[in-house]
Amino acid sequence: MLERVGLNLLPGYGSTPWTVVRNAFYVPQDSREMIDYDNAKACADLLQALAEPTRLRIIELLLTGKKNVTELARDLNTEIVNVSHHLSVLRHAGLVSNEKHGRQVEYSLHPEYFPDDDAASMDFGWCRVDILAPE
Repeated sequence: MLERVGLNLLPGYGSTPWTVVRNAFYVPQDSREMIDYDNAKACADLLQALAEPTRLRIIELLLTGKKNVTELARDLNTEIVNVSHHLSVLRHAGLVSNEKHGRQVEYSLHPEYFPDDDAASMDFGWCRVDILAPE
């Protein structure tokens, strides 16, 4: 699960990666360009939606495919109401999509931010978050 993986923050415009290692944020000296406030705000809003362990675990579970709230609650070993709350935050941020099938609602990763179905990365345009495998 996610407690064994790291996150790598990368500028989406092609310069050297910015990396988070052991709660430190490393920015290479040659990539200190100022960014547009709106891009920074949009990226910060998306990162804020991810800034909760249960939400990161939901993202990790949805990397394997669509799931309904009952499946997610079972896999997370938590109450359905808690999972529903976190899905609402992720859906409001646009990170998760939902599709109704009769009485069931299936959740999946929004293709705008997760363009490759089997890639563990979120592309926000200006920045990208990669979920790294354990070393």
